[in-house]
Amino acid sequence: MSAAGVTYAPDKVGQAFSFDGVGDVTNPTNANLSTANFTIDAWVNPSLIDSDYTRIITRLGSYGIYVRNNSQIWFRIDGLLGFPNDGQGDFCNGLGLIPTNQWTHIALSYDGSRVKTYVNEVLTRTVTY
Repeated sequence: MSAAGVTYAPDKVGQAFSFDGVGDVTNPTNANLSTANFTIDAWVNPSLIDSDYTRIITRLGSYGIYVRNNSQIWFRIDGLLGFPNDGQGDFCNGLGLIPTNQWTHIALSYDGSRVKTYVNEVLTRTVTY
C-alpha cells in the first residue's frame, strides 16, 4: 500500500488516515478480489466537501463511493446494464447525507442483483437489476 499527502489522526474507532485533499491511498489491484458480490464501508469525517464528486473509496474500473458538494452520497458500479444514472452520467444517488465535522459510517453492498447504500447503518437506497 502507498500513500501520498496522508497522515494519521484519532478517529471513531482508534486511528485513521487524515487526507489533505490532494493525495490518495492506493492498494495494488489483486486479481483474487471478486467484484461479483462485495460490501465496502468506511467511517468518514470530512471537514470540507468542496468538489463535485469527492472519492471516498474506489476500485478503478469497478466501483466507487463518492460524496457530492451537497453532502449526498453517490455510487457507481461499472458494467451494470440498466443502472439508473439519476441524470449524472454513470453515477447513482445513494439518497443519504454525509455531514461535515461528524463521524459517519457509510457502506455499499452488491449481491449480483441489488445495490444497497447505508448511512449510519440505515438503508438509504436499494437498486435492483
